Amino acid sequence: MKTKVFVMNVDSEYIFKKAWDREIIYYFLDFISDNGIDSVCFPKGCEYIFKDLKIDFEININEYEINDAMFFKKFKDDMNEYDSIIMIDYAYPTLNYILNKNIFKDLIAKDGLIGLNCKNYDKKELNFFNENYINNNILFINCSLREEIFKIEDKIYLENISKINNFNGVIMEFLKGDSYFIDDLFDLNSNMNYIKTLNSLKFLINKRHIDNGVMIIDPMNTFIDFNVKIGKNTTIYSSCSIEGNSIIDDNCTIYPNSNIVNSHIEDNVKIQFSTIIDSKILKNTTIGPYAFIRPGSIIGEGVKVGCFVEIKNSEIGSNTKVPHLSYVGDAKVGQRCNIGCGSIFANYDGKNKYKTVVGNNVFIGSNSTLIAPVTIHDNTYTAAGSTINCEVPENALGIARARQVNIEDWVTKKNSR
Repeated sequence: MKTKVFVMNVDSEYIFKKAWDREIIYYFLDFISDNGIDSVCFPKGCEYIFKDLKIDFEININEYEINDAMFFKKFKDDMNEYDSIIMIDYAYPTLNYILNKNIFKDLIAKDGLIGLNCKNYDKKELNFFNENYINNNILFINCSLREEIFKIEDKIYLENISKINNFNGVIMEFLKGDSYFIDDLFDLNSNMNYIKTLNSLKFLINKRHIDNGVMIIDPMNTFIDFNVKIGKNTTIYSSCSIEGNSIIDDNCTIYPNSNIVNSHIEDNVKIQFSTIIDSKILKNTTIGPYAFIRPGSIIGEGVKVGCFVEIKNSEIGSNTKVPHLSYVGDAKVGQRCNIGCGSIFANYDGKNKYKTVVGNNVFIGSNSTLIAPVTIHDNTYTAAGSTINCEVPENALGIARARQVNIEDWVTKKNSR
């Protein structure tokens, strides 16, 4: 099916307001592209919108006003070329004026001029939609009805489109059969309408993922950026934020209050109440609760990063455990290691940052401090409470703490003073 969209009026002050990190107009163009639209026609003066824009459909500029004879001639030509035309008027957004005047009464029953695909509904259902939902700014024209459409006086038809008002929302079935509810999209002249637009976009994005096999437990309280990709059978709980160009693969579970920014999460990863920024998490790994994975980190397969762990610009090898209360910064940690509770990778001297290298099969005792630059070789241990600032050779125990001394009867003598 070949389809063209006419955008009748554009107020640049509003369409260039931002929804998160990108302007509203680009969400509109993305949805147009996703739904197989072949061509979009914008009013004269909008050329600057599309400068350097990479899109896979034709954009052109309408040089004529809506009541201009040349516009109507061009519109008739388009009806012969396209299977359907969608007209959108952002300055006067609603079709209630047309519907209430019954100008297209006969066509409504024939899958013609209405903001949804009428073939799925009988006339009674259509009346319900008209009264309750089709209070909108989108007109769907089935071009196969062109002969009946042009029985209507041209000027009445065009003037009524240009006078539409009282915008509330839209239910629209695009070409792929997806039903979208858009509440106050592009009606951005108040803070409340702007917030409604953000919520509408959020719902559309979340619905797209749900339709693709993602389980979003609470779509109204989950924020997912437009460019995010999520695999099948992944579950996302309430109050999560997934931003930027993040990728989440199949069978992952993202528990509540997690924040993922520009990161790649591979299959079968579980993330609990944690933040991950500009990093990569490999398969079968668990993160959290309350972990912070900072930029530049690569967390290997089967790794456990536990509660209150911070990892920054570090590589953690497969099957390594960092269970709790540790800071790992500017480090390369090998496979099958255990980083004990309270361990600190001291990477900063106040001026420069240095790297720590930990080999495979290393056990870092609890409350150890590794002062970079330092290397801990394969198959080694560090004793709990040690401050390690020298290389630990393979198969050795590194211990760096004061020897314990017990003073006999010290308490008795103290209390007798």
